[in-house]
Amino acid sequence: MGMPPPPKTVGEAKMSLQLFIEKAQVLRESTFYEQVYIDDHGMTMNFSSAGLSVEKRGATEDATLAVAATIRFFVQSQDGISFKQMGSLYQRLPITSYAKEQASRACAHVGDFFSYRAQVTKQDEEWTNEGVFDLFMYGHLVHTNDSHYPVYKAVVRDSPFRAMLETFFEEIIAKLMNDIFWLRDANKRMLVQLESIPDTTVLP
Repeated sequence: MGMPPPPKTVGEAKMSLQLFIEKAQVLRESTFYEQVYIDDHGMTMNFSSAGLSVEKRGATEDATLAVAATIRFFVQSQDGISFKQMGSLYQRLPITSYAKEQASRACAHVGDFFSYRAQVTKQDEEWTNEGVFDLFMYGHLVHTNDSHYPVYKAVVRDSPFRAMLETFFEEIIAKLMNDIFWLRDANKRMLVQLESIPDTTVLP
């Protein structure tokens, strides 16, 4: 599926803003949110004479699978509401320069966060947050491809440190969700501002 064309009118822009809001609300009402947005989210590793045991406090497999299906709307281009597409849309809306700048910064922050060094390395390879995100999303959760699945299988699925890596992934998703919720609220404000502008108004 290719990338959809950007909105041409204010009416089409409103539809994109509303779709973003709806998908963000799915995240807010998700079981993943309830399980991860807790004070003691994380894990504890216990070493004893019986061996290693791990206590993980976070999302279940089902909750993570469900949230991954929605998260993809905000990072992939097929549905027209990714952070990059939202950032571009805001620049074309008939709104204040300040609102455009705020949205641009918020969307750029996601790219910056993805480029940050992750809290885990594989052998001598330093991973970014995006690398860990892609490993889980495209090695297991959304679909499996030839480049990510073998690494996921070796480094996560069959690893004694699986719970730790899952915890890192959950924290990455939670930070993305914070940015999604910020832009959701901004979109709500934009819809109010656009109410007085005819839907047929052509965007630049």
